[in-house]
Amino acid sequence: NITCSICQGLYALHSSGIVHRDIKPDNIIICDDNNVKIIDFDISKIYKSNQRSDTQTLGTVGFAAPEQFGMQQSDARTDLYSLAVLLNVLLTGEHPSVKMCENKKILKAIKKCLSINPDDRYSTAEELYNVLNKIRRKLKYEKMS
Repeated sequence: NITCSICQGLYALHSSGIVHRDIKPDNIIICDDNNVKIIDFDISKIYKSNQRSDTQTLGTVGFAAPEQFGMQQSDARTDLYSLAVLLNVLLTGEHPSVKMCENKKILKAIKKCLSINPDDRYSTAEELYNVLNKIRRKLKYEKMS
């Protein structure tokens, strides 16, 4: 549920051309009413279609996508990379380099988001949301059965 809510927030940001570039546990707040908030926009940027790479290499090691370290420009797929790390941490308590999620369908989504090549990742937060929401509904149905 948390990850799906973050996807919705990222979709709104990305629709406005904003890339957060620092999705990590410290930058997510869960309110008393279970609303999920993305905070700390200090290193966010506006995506510029005519730019080849970011002008600054910023991000939290372990959560930042490879392109944040000078390979190419950050875009929506950059935030999805970080979100996949966060999802894995939420499910396992560990960074994906230490322990991966055991649910095969969620693991497949995480691995796709963690691809080194951004072209191999989901292209939008909406696309990732749809995949995760489908898995979430199926897991909920299985629990009820």
